[in-house]
Amino acid sequence: MNRAITRMFIFGVLLFAALVANLAYLQVVEAAKLQKEPSNHRPIAEALRVQRGLILGFDGSTIVGDRKQSGFYTRTYPQGAVAPQLIGYDSARYGRSGLEASLNDFLSGRAATGWQGFLDDVLGRRPR
Repeated sequence: MNRAITRMFIFGVLLFAALVANLAYLQVVEAAKLQKEPSNHRPIAEALRVQRGLILGFDGSTIVGDRKQSGFYTRTYPQGAVAPQLIGYDSARYGRSGLEASLNDFLSGRAATGWQGFLDDVLGRRPR
């Protein structure tokens, strides 16, 4: 009877070790691939919870702004339908284009500033 319990214990430990190894593999090795998976909607929902910056005209008027609705932000164009065509757009359905795409790190608050920004520029790295 002791022998059977020992075998079951060893089997349980091996099964648990296999589970931990598989989880570590998925979270470390496959993380970037899983993040870009089209069926993964978490990055889209996360991006919609971030308030993007304003885009102002030369006279200080707001060309592109944000509106919060149910915890998510959507882009607004107070100047009308011409702004998205000239400036670009940020949409969960259609993606980003124009200034919204090229200045995404600044508008979403991820652009490095200060000392980190200086180091990124000197070393030729992309902002984190």
